[in-house]
Amino acid sequence: YSSGWLYHADLGWLYAQPDGSDGLWLWTEDKGWLWTNPATYPHLFRHDGSSWLYFLKRKNGKARFYNRATRQTE
Repeated sequence: YSSGWLYHADLGWLYAQPDGSDGLWLWTEDKGWLWTNPATYPHLFRHDGSSWLYFLKRKNGKARFYNRATRQTE
């Protein structure tokens, strides 16, 4: 959408801003700002905490990630 909002089938509603290269900054209510690009997805870098998340799947209507820093699923 021209507003910057988009719906991703697995991640849900996201606010997207291009990074000026080949990547996107994505904002989600649950995770805050995430960065990714075609070469790194399904890995996403979370600005808050400077950690890498790996998108696992959608479960019970919510996107699930593996946090590499904490070694936990969130």
